[in-house]
Amino acid sequence: MPEPQMTAAESAAEAKTEAQQKAQAAEQAEAEAQQKAQAAAQAADEARQKAQAAEQAKTKALEAKADETQAEAAAQAEETKAQAEAEAQKKAILAEEKRAAEAAAAAQAQAEAQKEAALEQKKSAAQMPPEPPPAPEAKPAAIEPARPAEAPPLPVSTDKEAQLQALLEKYKADQVTPAEYQTERAKIIAGP
Repeated sequence: MPEPQMTAAESAAEAKTEAQQKAQAAEQAEAEAQQKAQAAAQAADEARQKAQAAEQAKTKALEAKADETQAEAAAQAEETKAQAEAEAQKKAILAEEKRAAEAAAAAQAQAEAQKEAALEQKKSAAQMPPEPPPAPEAKPAAIEPARPAEAPPLPVSTDKEAQLQALLEKYKADQVTPAEYQTERAKIIAGP
């Protein structure tokens, strides 16, 4: 049996209901789309904040590395300077020891020469007939004490020698400590 025909009012009511349902569905879809857009914007903000935090962390890491490199360079320069100073002081001490050894050898050589001269004088005196005793009026000749041996000249320029002599005078006058004397002496000797 054929279906009864709908009246125009029923058709209009049904179309209106369908239109309302579609409008509600469209509104619901629009609300969902807005929620998704908000969630996407929030996710984008969070991603941007994380990217900024990562960039800041990277910048801090680069700064820390630069600071570390600078500290290492400063430590290396200080160590090099300390080594150079130690080497200069060592050279100065060795030069001083060599000079002292040369002065001691020269003094010993002079003492031996004086001893040999005295022996020769005794030998020649023993071979000569004895001299008559001196007249009572004659005074014995004054004997000069032996002069200490002079150190050989330093193997440095006259300018350095003058600087060293001035430093020695300050040391003898207690104007500098022994440590200061050695340090300054090493600098003068090691200098150009």
